[in-house]
Amino acid sequence: MRSTSLLHTALVSSVLAALGCSGSSGPGATLVVTPDSILLNRNSTSQLSVTALDAAGHLITGVAVEFNSDDTLIVTVTNLGLVQSHDSVGNTTIRVRGAGAFRDVPVRVIPTPASVAISPADTTIFQYDTARFRAVVLAITGDTIRSLPITWSSTDTTIATVTTSGLARSAGRASTTFIQARYQGLSNQARLAIVSRSAGNPMAPPSPPPGSRT
Repeated sequence: MRSTSLLHTALVSSVLAALGCSGSSGPGATLVVTPDSILLNRNSTSQLSVTALDAAGHLITGVAVEFNSDDTLIVTVTNLGLVQSHDSVGNTTIRVRGAGAFRDVPVRVIPTPASVAISPADTTIFQYDTARFRAVVLAITGDTIRSLPITWSSTDTTIATVTTSGLARSAGRASTTFIQARYQGLSNQARLAIVSRSAGNPMAPPSPPPGSRT
């Protein structure tokens, strides 16, 4: 059952006591919540840390903080800010309140990632040309988990480099490298061959007919 009625209360001082700081509450207080957004797999956890500051940036201790999940089917949150995901996937918000201030922490729960798919798997380009690679993260069911951050790399940057968006560019050497796509501990790679534009290369464009302008 979806609920907005679960309020959990904790003292910021219990989280921050190790800092040994003092301060006073009052108008202009702000809450600093870390992390400020959460991406969770099903049935996993993330810990929120809350710091209360006054208008001058000084630590406020002894502030009661409330944690509330907008959708407890997706995540619940304890009175110490431990966020727990469940079997449902989707997006919701953890609302943090205290000292007259508030912070909303967006939460996304996804299926457990199982593999990375990259395309094209094998491609050839001419020297100094580019090739666009695309990668997606797949769940164990084979469904695509959209909008996850992919890290790109080339196994040999003297042959080709690749941007953060998956655009590979030949560095000039006629050889072969592999373009790798990673998400957390998962990875896959594609072969990229670089060939010269020499007339003896069957992939090179045909020579223009005699008398034509080049």
